[in-house]
Amino acid sequence: MGWLACAHALVAASAIGCQPSGPAATPGAAHFEIPFSHEPELGTSSTPESDAAASATPTRAALPPKLPKAFTRQQTCERENCSLTGWLPDPSYAESPFEGVPAQAAIWVHVLRAPAKLNLPANTALELAVVCLSGEIAVKDTIGAAGTAPAPALLKPWMALRAAGAGVELECARDECRAMLALLAPNSTLASALATTPASAPRTLPLEVKSFGDALVAAPNRGTYQARVLFGGTRTSPPLPFSLSLLEADAPVLIAPHSHAGSWENLLVLEGHGDLELRGRSYPIEGGESLHIAPRVRHGYVARGQTRFVALQLYTPAGPEQLFLGPPAASPAALPAATSAGASAAQVPR
Repeated sequence: MGWLACAHALVAASAIGCQPSGPAATPGAAHFEIPFSHEPELGTSSTPESDAAASATPTRAALPPKLPKAFTRQQTCERENCSLTGWLPDPSYAESPFEGVPAQAAIWVHVLRAPAKLNLPANTALELAVVCLSGEIAVKDTIGAAGTAPAPALLKPWMALRAAGAGVELECARDECRAMLALLAPNSTLASALATTPASAPRTLPLEVKSFGDALVAAPNRGTYQARVLFGGTRTSPPLPFSLSLLEADAPVLIAPHSHAGSWENLLVLEGHGDLELRGRSYPIEGGESLHIAPRVRHGYVARGQTRFVALQLYTPAGPEQLFLGPPAASPAALPAATSAGASAAQVPR
């Protein structure tokens, strides 16, 4: 891992006040599932059957109420003020698990106890996505345009933030807060971006805050599978740096081996029991894992038992998530508070 030596040294020295928290969910004891099969490439025509599958009425209305007790990549802010001056709390997060290859994004869960604050400085080479999983998190823009002082945004469970260029302070407003943080480098691997001298500038794109509770639900496979696309989902040129979706699947399901030509697939597994098939090898998954799958790498999922699959998913860059979207299947659903607590085929983005 010598190619990461400089970035590792920089990041290890600069994660202030943050420690791995446990117990970590160790991969190897369980497995996961999601209902997919192949779908036509972008630009090809669909069939009446696939259109009906995409627009089927979903079987669940509410957003997921259950979270893993621990995550494989999890950190806790042990101080009132924590700063990620090197952007990653652990340099190994710049590599994909299982294979240890340099990834374009890193996903982890950060735990904050009120009134703890977590600061991520500005870096024009980076994009940051944050999803509140529990508690309430106040977001302060630290690189807003000169002369402006926008009011802090408040993230409640299943609300998400996009911060182009990072430059935000996250404060747990009450109780214990858990947030998924996804840091990505749109134009390189994350390790390469972190190894260069960071550049900072006033924010050109405003902070974006959206709620999965407001997202329309695409429900392919006659409602046994749901996708809520929050960021992304539309064609742009160039494509957006990332898409962000919430995926849910009923058991039992199977994903046939497939690959994505130009995008990384990044997942935070919230619920599941199955095996990840990657380059012909099998890796057991039980929920709580961060996964990063490179473009053109064949992968699939095989279920074990009657367990749902739920995950937050980012494609980097955006694009493959567009194949989830048929005619809207449902109105936005009410959002419950999150707590710790035979195969069918559907459609998969290539």
